[in-house]
Amino acid sequence: MRKSKVPVGQKKYAWAAVVLITALFAFVGVHLASPVRASTLVGDLNTDGTVNVFDLSIFLSHWQQSGNAIQEDFNNDGAVNIFDLSIFLSHYGTTLSGQNIVTIPSSIASDCSVDVSAAITNWIASVPDNSILSFGTDKCYRVESPIDFSGRTGLDFEGNGSSFRVFNAPTDQDAVWRVWQSSNMKFNNMTVTGSYANGGTHDPSLQHAHGFDLRGTTAEISKVNIRKVAGDCVYFGLGSDSTTRSSGSFHDSVCNSIGRNGVSVTAGDNITVQRSSFNTIGYETFDVEPNIAAGNWGSNNVTIDSNTIGSYYLYAYSIVENGPISNQTFTNNRAVGTGLRISIGPVSTVVSRPNMVLIHSNSSDTSQTPAAFNLDDIDNLTVTGNTVPMTNGTMAAVDSSCNVNVSANSYLGGSAEVSITNPTSGC
Repeated sequence: MRKSKVPVGQKKYAWAAVVLITALFAFVGVHLASPVRASTLVGDLNTDGTVNVFDLSIFLSHWQQSGNAIQEDFNNDGAVNIFDLSIFLSHYGTTLSGQNIVTIPSSIASDCSVDVSAAITNWIASVPDNSILSFGTDKCYRVESPIDFSGRTGLDFEGNGSSFRVFNAPTDQDAVWRVWQSSNMKFNNMTVTGSYANGGTHDPSLQHAHGFDLRGTTAEISKVNIRKVAGDCVYFGLGSDSTTRSSGSFHDSVCNSIGRNGVSVTAGDNITVQRSSFNTIGYETFDVEPNIAAGNWGSNNVTIDSNTIGSYYLYAYSIVENGPISNQTFTNNRAVGTGLRISIGPVSTVVSRPNMVLIHSNSSDTSQTPAAFNLDDIDNLTVTGNTVPMTNGTMAAVDSSCNVNVSANSYLGGSAEVSITNPTSGC
């Protein structure tokens, strides 16, 4: 999760001390093993369970670096600076308790020479709940069948920059990671690479080959690069009990060259997708679409915020009214090199009207043909503060909706902000 900034006045450190410490430790940090993603203990940069001098060396070897997804950037402001040092020192000397740190056995090949999916799955089964599973630094694990497990709690998969890669031709339902009815899962600092050669093109016969396939599972997926999978980068779906929905987050990550959707929610509550980039998407970048089938399909409280959207086929954001959907937020997202197209409505018949939809402060740098937003059959709809260049015509077309607020949007090149038809009351 995004960490809050420590107030500037909370701690003061003399710049002379910073310079001295940097001189003493930066050289050491460079010569340690390559830094890895921190464990659940803030500041534990080498994942040894303690925040100590070795972590300080790693931290200072990256002093004043800038960019996205730097592990030493604890407050996620894009730079390693005095604020991060303050956060680090506030955790100095702490030790992880209640979790085992388990390193992947050296007997599992880490050079992508052989398929190790079964070996990794068996290793996971041997590790107790509430453990950190640490992979090799910048290694390559070949996985030709899903890493598939269920009923687990508190497993933290620390990729340490390693890749999980498929070489054989994709087949439908062959996700790279598939997790059933598990809670408090974490996946950090890894690359997931499929073998789908037609990224940006949708193939329905392969559309369920996801990067992360979550079924009734709560998971945080962060600092992960997913590419060349035939299905979705991340799928939030229903558990095997037909009742348990998925939840969690996907943040500070990359999704590129995909066959279907960037993120799909068919059965998911309390989900956030933040600060990630999506490009060359075969169908839709973000899709909230309950399945029409027996079970607890639907969605409540999904927030898609501050992401970058590149090329996609159909819509940047869509909601399909196949089941109960409420409290959906699409904010501060930016489309680059493409128009911003949004659709909310049924495929054929409305099964359930979405309630409480907010579309706010999104933007595009490319003109869109009208209407950019097609929004139907919604109760309590707010569309404000968006910047959507248009080739001509109306920015937003709203039909059969209740309690609608479309205002303060910029639609340069268009002729009208909104067209509202068949308004309803009593929502």
